[in-house]
Amino acid sequence: MANVTENNTLSAQNAAKAAKREQTIMARAAKAAAARVKARAKADAKLAVKAEKDAKSEAAIVAKNNAEVAKLRAKDPKAAAKLEAKYAEAAAKRAEKRAAYAQKVRSKANTAHRYRTMDDRILYATTDVILLLLLLVVGYPIVYVLSCSFSSGTAVSSGQVLLWPVDFSIQGYKVIFNYRSVWLGFGNSAFYTIVGTIVNMGLSVLAAYPLSRPNYQGRKVGTLLFTITMMFSAGIIPKYLLMSNMGLTNTRWALILGGAISAYNMIIIRTYFRNSIPSELIEAAHIDGCSELRTLWSIVLPLSKAVLAVVTLYYAVGHWNSYFNAMIYLRDRNLQPLQMVLRDILAASKIDLTQIDDPELLAQMTGMADLIKYALIVVSSAPIIAAYPFVQKFFKTGVMIGSVKG
Repeated sequence: MANVTENNTLSAQNAAKAAKREQTIMARAAKAAAARVKARAKADAKLAVKAEKDAKSEAAIVAKNNAEVAKLRAKDPKAAAKLEAKYAEAAAKRAEKRAAYAQKVRSKANTAHRYRTMDDRILYATTDVILLLLLLVVGYPIVYVLSCSFSSGTAVSSGQVLLWPVDFSIQGYKVIFNYRSVWLGFGNSAFYTIVGTIVNMGLSVLAAYPLSRPNYQGRKVGTLLFTITMMFSAGIIPKYLLMSNMGLTNTRWALILGGAISAYNMIIIRTYFRNSIPSELIEAAHIDGCSELRTLWSIVLPLSKAVLAVVTLYYAVGHWNSYFNAMIYLRDRNLQPLQMVLRDILAASKIDLTQIDDPELLAQMTGMADLIKYALIVVSSAPIIAAYPFVQKFFKTGVMIGSVKG
């Protein structure tokens, strides 16, 4: 009897604790909901004020544009029509930008003050710590190289630089920009990157478009042949013999035609064409009399800016960072890219003093090898790093939509 009474007491205590815990959760959820309502009201007020300002600004812009179009229409109606279309496109972009901003503000208000359980808090805290550690692992080497490049040669060679520049100096960059091979390699890398990327994108698009069309009878065989090249390769020696027999060794075309197309990137573009371009749109273009090439140029490519921007960056980064093919195929130092100059300096841990034009720098070269290496790393990496922000907005659409091969 005593055991039954004790069990009933424990059950009652557990039920009370559960009820209290549930009540606490409900109270916190209600508090979070009230905070979200307040955040939404604040967001709506903010958007209302901004909408009023945007309306006035848009009215002024439209009035000014209409006046310019009306003035031009009396002189040249065709030019006025083009200008009107241009202004209409700009207005649509402004409206899209305002809508995106409003959606961002409302989304932030809807997710604000969301109630999280203890498990959620532990998960988020653990994730934040892991991401912070990854940021330190990835970010510290970048900051260290950048700091070393702006420090003095003595501070770098003696290991005094840990995080921030010591004895701030741009001496390494002065040496780099007075080193003739750097300018020559920079020009060669720019040529290989620009011309090579154009060739890559041209061949990739021309291969991807027919393979994406369901009415092309050889698309399965073509896709299979491209896929085989992703898994099997002839190797370096047969490829070198092929280049030698074609007379491409020690020429610029060895680096451009040697990797003229990537099967992986081509399949990404093909998948994007097939999944994201409506077949009805292409059929309508054919009914209007467009050829396949005109359809590709006027319909498909303008609708595929996202994937084309991402793949273009892939190709450009590959060309800019490539040094192995140059090491194999190029013997003429006047044709070598910047990465070969960097590799030679990193491998030899010194530079050729006969390449320095400024006599004042020759007396300051003692202990400068490490400083020059870091400065050259920054110089060689800066152009590609600067290109990333311009295509960042295309990454989600371009990679995720076109990433499924099939």
